[in-house]
Amino acid sequence: MGDEVVDVVVSDFTFEHVTDPVWASAELARVLKPGGWICARTPNKWGTIGIPTRLVPNRFHIGVLRRAQPEKAHRDTFPTAYRLNTFADLARHFPREQFRHATYTMNNEPAYFGASIVLWRLVRASYRLTPDRLNSMLYVFLQKR
Repeated sequence: MGDEVVDVVVSDFTFEHVTDPVWASAELARVLKPGGWICARTPNKWGTIGIPTRLVPNRFHIGVLRRAQPEKAHRDTFPTAYRLNTFADLARHFPREQFRHATYTMNNEPAYFGASIVLWRLVRASYRLTPDRLNSMLYVFLQKR
């Protein structure tokens, strides 16, 4: 793909799988037109999805998700890296001199915690007690200058 040819990049649940954020951010910057946007939804490294996911080794993710989300196809479970999933990571790899940042956090319904109503309610209660920077999801909006 050529340089500066893309107006908008939409990324849904992929930043947590990026193993080389230096390369990925450089490629996104290269193909994005000035004024173009990167729009991404990804788990926050320090949120209620990111922390438990990082505590469980990748080789066990399929087994854990089989219990938590039995309807999810195994082929849709990929290794996670969490190298592009904090405000600091985004600022480092998409410098403010090159990108305008409008990223925020939010809590989603805790689907990763399975069908247990008790666990679901505990997670929802924890959302009220944690600061916004620890919310489960990052909604990333970066505009190339």
